[in-house]
Amino acid sequence: MRTEALTKALQPWGKFDVIRPLEGGFRNQCWVVETASAQYVAKTTTRSSAAMKWLASLFNTVASAGLRLPHLVPTREQDFVSNGMTLEPYYEGRPPTPIELQSLRTPIGEIHELTRNFPQRPDFASAKTLRTEPRGGDVDLDRMPPRLVNRCREAWTALSHSPSAVVHGDLHPSNVLVGPDGQVALLDWDEARVDAEAFDLWSIKPQESLHPDQRRALLAWEIATCWTVEPEYARDLARSF
Repeated sequence: MRTEALTKALQPWGKFDVIRPLEGGFRNQCWVVETASAQYVAKTTTRSSAAMKWLASLFNTVASAGLRLPHLVPTREQDFVSNGMTLEPYYEGRPPTPIELQSLRTPIGEIHELTRNFPQRPDFASAKTLRTEPRGGDVDLDRMPPRLVNRCREAWTALSHSPSAVVHGDLHPSNVLVGPDGQVALLDWDEARVDAEAFDLWSIKPQESLHPDQRRALLAWEIATCWTVEPEYARDLARSF
């Protein structure tokens, strides 16, 4: 997106200067933008207004967990998405060490406790639901080969005994920043939904410590959620599934 188009898309929030693009986003384009007083991250999104309102409500609900969260900035009309864009604060920081990543188990556990009765995110579905339904979030099982769908659904049975709550859904070091003050920021909640807590807890454990069935369940989700939006990557994963 050209600078002129980006500044026009952000007009519902106000006037911004575009500083630079941010690397690392595979599904959404991101830029650092600023006003006279603060810097923000502007992102493209395909999520609905209802899905983004759910996310804003989630951040308010789990604020007590002690993590720095990318609270969505509303437009002047109090919407959280406009022109296919969202806006959130920009955080400085460094990648976490392995020990710092493991320490996320405590605040993530608190988030799970706080959201055991949280409603499902609009347009999304859990792995349990997708064992009988065809789509939710970025997953569209109707677009996958039937044999692969059956294998994914079989793999998700490993999640059967995990409690359900809101999960971040993409807990990788690239989505974690440790600020200069030592506070941890957990970014990119694009795949957040109500699902098996194991999706978060298994993701931050050393992968070699996971049971093969647990690794297979995570791999099945990665294949399914990427099949449409990152097709080459998903097909590479499927070859080893």
